[in-house]
This record gives sequence, structure tokens and C-alpha cells, in this order.
Amino acid sequence: MYISQLLLLLFATSVLGKVISQKSSYACKYNPKPILANGCSVDLTVAMDMSSAMGSDAHIATLADSVLNDLLPVFNFSETYIAGLAYGALSIGASNYFNNYADVCQYIHSAQEQAIQLGLGSAKLSEVFETYQISLQNSGRNYKKVLVLLTSVTDVKDIQVAKHVSDQLQASGVVVIVGALGNASSVQLSQLGDYVLELPRFTVSAVANITEDICQYGGITVEPHTTTVNQKGSSSTTAVSKTPSTTPLSLSTTEQPSTTKIPVPSTTTKIPLPPSTTKSPLPSPTSNPTNPGIGTQCSTNVKNAWLDIVFLFDVSDAITDIQMNDLVEQTMSYMRNFTLGSAEPHSTRVALIKYASTATIAYSFDDIQDHATFNDALLALKNRTEPLDFVVDVQNALQVAYKHLQSHTTYRQQIILLTSGAYQQKGFKGANHTASQIKANEMTIFTVNFKASDGVLNENLNALASPGYAYTTDDLEVYRHLPLGMTQVNCFCPGSTEQFYTLFKNATTTRYTKYADCISGYAGETYPSIVSKYGCNSGILAAITSQEKLDFIINNTLEHELFGQKAFTVGGHKVGNDWVWSGYNGTSFEFGSFPPFTEVSPTDTYSFFDFLPGGNGIAFKSTADIPRPYVCQTRACDADFICDQSVRRKLFQKS
Repeated sequence: MYISQLLLLLFATSVLGKVISQKSSYACKYNPKPILANGCSVDLTVAMDMSSAMGSDAHIATLADSVLNDLLPVFNFSETYIAGLAYGALSIGASNYFNNYADVCQYIHSAQEQAIQLGLGSAKLSEVFETYQISLQNSGRNYKKVLVLLTSVTDVKDIQVAKHVSDQLQASGVVVIVGALGNASSVQLSQLGDYVLELPRFTVSAVANITEDICQYGGITVEPHTTTVNQKGSSSTTAVSKTPSTTPLSLSTTEQPSTTKIPVPSTTTKIPLPPSTTKSPLPSPTSNPTNPGIGTQCSTNVKNAWLDIVFLFDVSDAITDIQMNDLVEQTMSYMRNFTLGSAEPHSTRVALIKYASTATIAYSFDDIQDHATFNDALLALKNRTEPLDFVVDVQNALQVAYKHLQSHTTYRQQIILLTSGAYQQKGFKGANHTASQIKANEMTIFTVNFKASDGVLNENLNALASPGYAYTTDDLEVYRHLPLGMTQVNCFCPGSTEQFYTLFKNATTTRYTKYADCISGYAGETYPSIVSKYGCNSGILAAITSQEKLDFIINNTLEHELFGQKAFTVGGHKVGNDWVWSGYNGTSFEFGSFPPFTEVSPTDTYSFFDFLPGGNGIAFKSTADIPRPYVCQTRACDADFICDQSVRRKLFQKS
């Protein structure tokens, strides 16, 4: 942000603060008795959209009334200090932190009146976050800072710019909760915060968990955030080359991983596991594990998978008797290794829906979950009565499956496996929209095509699948690939991180391979000695053990998390005379053949990557304790590891 813009922002904020402080005519003279929240000592800011994106003055009034009547009275103002932030009128205005309802109420009413008088203007979320950063992040008390951003903004480019500032706030300890108002996309806005709420009616009245999300941080004290200044000239000038590589690491010219994120199975609306299971420890490691190669492998242990799978089986005349027999028997075969049940943490539940012109639940999540009962339901599919239904209504089948999953949500990851033997325009009409809704709620759709030679079915059925999960029965390995694909669904990153993956693509197949490494970057220049102890939360500084992983970080983390900064600290460090990478759960492992040092000093103890001038490659170098941006990785959830999914939870308001 340029200096002139910063000064203008500070000036505008000051002006609005003065305008609002002069208003005193509203009936805000009482402190309501707190309804629920006690033990909630946080510094809370409620940022309210009063811009043209809200659509009307009436929507702003609805939002203001809901905040004043449904949200704020919940809190005990002797514990929770609350600031207001209004945006979309003449400028962005931020109040002080108040310890009484009357002052917050007065601020909100005054901001609302000003927005109406001046007319609803445009708003940039990046400037909202910057205003918070300047005015409120380091003021108030030393309790945890929580920012609730309520917005109708839908500008994709603005959201991407705002993400950079939001990431800085979160990296420094601010908790960000985003409310998607009206038709704003919760999927787009979810990248801005730790939690996202869907608020289609411009009210927070139906979101019971927002207080819980805020007050879980009650009583946590934090040090004031400060920016570390890069100590230029402090780097070692005595580094000498010790068997360095003569060739810098390449910027790979092979096909890079797609910048489109893999739809990771969501933790949305998941019921948290009991404490005894949410804190399951990582598998006991050896003290010196082997180098993981490309990346940390996701578990393929189907016995330990924790999934909810809905099988959608086409029973129309498009499926021959031979194909139906094959479908039933192969499903029984590959599912036999899954642990079916409802009680154990590492268990999978299954449902079976048969469809043709209509969809019928033949086996429900409420039924006894064991192999014998499920196999009986599968075998019953063979007993089709003549004449067979010739209609294939895929949209209806997806709708029934979606509703069944929504009404039976647990901590498990959710999959719909859809088979089809024919394309009919009527049956597919609207199917893409329904599939998009399902995937937007981060459920995963597998498709199995029983007529691979029909290009029309290929095109339309494959489009319904989540990326990498479209299968055809002319692939003789399809029934081996399906359970492995399901364990890939069980491997996901629950926080606001990028899951490391590689992409294989040819003329007929696109396959993603996910790894159990969740990557995040931090632009603040920080000493490696501090980062290695405190900077990656429950994770570690990244272990870059392959060209593929380095390419992924360059194409994703470097641009979006480190704002294009070139040099960044990673996890290679010296123990005695040996260079090692940090592993999960306090382990470490020795360097392999990648990456080779291009510069190394015997006195250095840390490592970093640095780009060479002119785009001529990237160098891997040793370093002293010198502050730089850094890259972290945390352990992903997978079949063997049920991790804490409360890091990022979306709360959906049912209509």
C-alpha cells in the first residue's frame, strides 16, 4: 500500500470516527444483561458491510438490528470488549474498543445513518482488513483478537487481494470469522478466515455457534504484534563453498500442478469427535525415519478409513444383467476390507440408492452397518423385474444422495459414487447444478461410466465428478483404483493451507496424487531459530525432498502466500555435523540427493532457497540465523490419523 493511500485511509477513518462520536440521539442507553457468554475475555471487532453490495438500505437495517439484538446482547461487556467497523459509505470507519453496549449501539446506528445519507458506495475488503490492521489489531487489551467480517462483497479479484492481508492477520494470531451475506459466495469468502458462515437473510439470528467460535479463545493473552525489520547486512560474508553443486536447481519445465485447488473433503458442518478421538496421536514414529521422497505418503489403509459413502447404482435397462452382476460382486469384493460400522472412530458407513426414472434408498446410514447386511442389499439389486425402466434421471439421484448425506453428517468425509450406463438429456438436465452444489459443500463425487465408448456419456458424466475421480469400466483396474481413491479423499488438510499434490494427465485420464503435507507460507521476515520453535504452530518448517514439491511451492505458496518474495527459509538444519530435515512428531531424517547445496558454509546451521538473477534457476543455500519469509508444513488428516478438524469449520444456515 502506498504512503499516500495509507495517509488517506488514516484520515478518512479519523473523520468518520469524529462524525459518529457527535451522534447521541439513539436509544442505546442501557447495557443488556448477557444471555450466554461468560468467560469470554476477547477483544472482538464486528465489521459490517454498508456498501452497494448489500443491495438496499433495508438489508443494512436488517443486519444492524440483528447484530444489536441477536449478537451483542449475548456478551458480558465486563469481559468482552467490542469495537465496530463500518465500510461502504464515504470511508471505512473503526471505533475504539468499548466495554458497554450503549457505545457500540451508538456507533452502529450512526454508521448506518451516514451510509443512508451519503448513499451506498463500493467497498474493498482488502482496505477493510488494512484498516483493522492499522487501527484495532494492536489496540485494546492483550487478549486474543477476533474479527467478525460480515459482507456481501462478491468481487473475486478483491477477495484474492484481501486474502493476502487476512493471511497476515491470521499469521499474527488474529482469529477471522467471515459471514457471507445474501448471495455472497461462502466458498469464495472461506479463504479469508478461520470460519465462514452462510447468512442469506442478512441476519445472524440463526447461527447458534458463532458465540462458541468466538469465546473458545476467551482468556488467551497475546503479546502485541510487531513487525520484524530485516537486518540488512547482518548475513554472513564468510560463507565458503563446500562441495557445492555446479548447477542450480531448475525451475521445472514439465507440466506444473494445476493452480485449481483440489476440492478437499470438507469439515463443513461436521460434528466434532469426542475428546478421546479428536486428539488421536500421530502413529509412533521411529527416531530417524526414512526420507519420504516426493512427499509424505497418504495412508492407503482402507481398514482405518473414516468415510460416509453413498453408492448411486443405475438399475435402468442401460445396465445389462452381466454388468449388474459385475457391479454388485466387485463392490462386495473391494468393500470387504473397509471397517463398516457406526461406533468406532476408524469406521465407514455406507448407503445404497438405486435409480432409474426415480431414486430409492435401498440401504440407509440408519440401517445396521455391517458387511452381511450391506451385501444383502447389493445382491437384491440383481432381482430386477421386467420390463426394465429405460429412464436415467441422474439429477434426481444426486439430489436424494445429497439430502441423505446432509441429514446424517458426522466427522467422516463424504463421498457419492455414481454409476451410469447411458446419457439422456432429460435425466442430466440440472445435474451439473446439483453436482456443483454438492462439491461446493466439499463432498466428493466419483463417477463410474459403464459405456466408455459413448462419447456423449463420457463428456456429461465426467463433468459431474470431482477432479481426478472420473472412472470407466473399460479400465481393468477400476475396482482397484476406487478404494485407493477413497483413501485419497480421507487425506485432506483441515486448515487454511494448500495440500501438496501432483498431477498425472494423458488423453483419457486425469489423476491427482495427494500427499499428507499441508503447505503454508508466511511473508513476515522471521529468524529461523524462532520459527523452528514457535512459527509453524503444530507443524514444522517444510522439508523439500523433491523437485515436484519445490515446483508446487513456487507455483502456489510463493505467489499467493509470500507475495512473490524470492528467498524463503525451509526446514533443513544442521545437527552436529549432519544436515537433516525435520519430520512430524519430533522426528528427523537425513538429506537425500535432492536438493543439492549450491552454497554451504561449515558455520551455518539453517537453510533457505533463493532465486538466481534473470530467472536462471533457484539455489539451495545454508544460512546463519538470518530473518526471511518461511514455508511450513503440517500433517494432513488421513485414514490412519483422525486430526482436529476445528481449525476450519463452515457453518451453514439451513433454509
